[in-house]
Amino acid sequence: MIRLFRLYRLEGIVFCTGAIILVLEIAGSRVFAPYLGTSIFIWTSLIGIILASLSLGYHLGGKLADKNPNYKTFASILFFSGVAVLFLTLIKTPFLTFVRYTFTDIRLAALISTIVLFGPASTLLAMASPYAVRLKLNTIEMSGKTIGNLYAISTVGSIVGTFLTGFVLFSYFHLTHILFSLAILLFILSFIAASSYRRVHTLILLLFCAGSMIVSSEAQALLQQNGIIVRESPYQHIEVYTQDTYREQNRKTRVMRTGTGGTQSAMFLDAPDELVFSYAKMFRLAEYTTPNIQSGLIIGGGVHSYTKHFLNTYASSSLDVAEIDPVLTELAREYFFLTDSPRLRLADEDGRTFLQHQDKTYDVVYLDAFRSNNNIPFHLTTKEFFDEIDVHLNENGTLIVNMISAFEGEKSEFFWAVFGTLSQTYPQVYAFQVQDEKAPDERQNILLLATKNIAPFSFDNETEFQQLFETRYTGDLLLDLPPLTDEFAPVDHYTRHLQI
Repeated sequence: MIRLFRLYRLEGIVFCTGAIILVLEIAGSRVFAPYLGTSIFIWTSLIGIILASLSLGYHLGGKLADKNPNYKTFASILFFSGVAVLFLTLIKTPFLTFVRYTFTDIRLAALISTIVLFGPASTLLAMASPYAVRLKLNTIEMSGKTIGNLYAISTVGSIVGTFLTGFVLFSYFHLTHILFSLAILLFILSFIAASSYRRVHTLILLLFCAGSMIVSSEAQALLQQNGIIVRESPYQHIEVYTQDTYREQNRKTRVMRTGTGGTQSAMFLDAPDELVFSYAKMFRLAEYTTPNIQSGLIIGGGVHSYTKHFLNTYASSSLDVAEIDPVLTELAREYFFLTDSPRLRLADEDGRTFLQHQDKTYDVVYLDAFRSNNNIPFHLTTKEFFDEIDVHLNENGTLIVNMISAFEGEKSEFFWAVFGTLSQTYPQVYAFQVQDEKAPDERQNILLLATKNIAPFSFDNETEFQQLFETRYTGDLLLDLPPLTDEFAPVDHYTRHLQI
């Protein structure tokens, strides 16, 4: 065993550093999302800067290996890599808060954040591979095989790190815990690099036991539709098309969809301001909890179907809309009859970052934001975000959340996670079934209503809202899931059974 340890110690270290690099890169999107959003600019910055850092690290590692090839220096590289990851973990929140309020250009903010937070760790991690190659080389005749083997092992480590992160880590562990674990692993690798077998065999056994995880996979069926208009935005693939009927209504309808998640917006061509979707018609529940609505905010405007309806229904009220994708707003103007109004303010911005630099308060906030797979972006489901909305709601204000989940069974985890999270901020939270023909355990639209009003509402009165009241969910409350937070929000895991 001692001989095997000495023979393959470097291979094991190179494998682990390759995995850590990819875990860091993917985790970067989760680090940035609550502060800078999840646009393509974030991913571009992460990938580009990390690749540049890797190139620099390979160069520096090779030079240092030729100058001073010994295990002590190699261990120091691994140790300071751990320090860099620890540095990232400790300063990410205050630094990104500073960046958010300092830089207005998301591209510049993303570049600077990636350089500061991920550049040092990526550079140091990259130095490990060429240094390990130099330590492994015995003869020039075997150099090609040695170099090829070590870089192949590093790449396999990166592949394992990719799938481990996407399928396991984000579903079961807090973000900060993941980053701390990477730092600790690098400190252990540094110890291994500088130690003999007898001193590290216990550590190797512990690492092996800790690494035995079950990787789950998700299946997603693809729906195809011929779009009359096809656009690629910085965020998604968009299709707009017209069909002669919509569901059971024999009316020509213009439809917008993004990716494989079904239809996101629709408009009757003979009545552009009429609401098509049942969930949007139920938004008027806010009138019961917050009468005389004077101001509203929509997070996730899409092609602005409800924007038009709000302006027509509440003739003296003002409305702000935060829609992160400017292409959707362009399409709304071109194909869905959106027009300007002095009462309407549009922002091409992530809803969370929009609120963070607003002083304005609202009577009602509508959260209707989805990714192309019909999940709400995780950073729009956390307690920190709902607290932010609470600050921007007037006294007795209302938050309406449109989501897709189920009330019972394996498809209900996301619903109960969001319901429980809202309950930590708002004194009253109610759920309504949009599609009454659906069984409680089926995938469906669910409307959540959260209000700052402390006095309980009576849903038994004979009012104009009585028909809507009858859709209120009155089953047992299942609040055993932890609240969603910026540190732990496994939305992809909770919605794994909901994919189309």
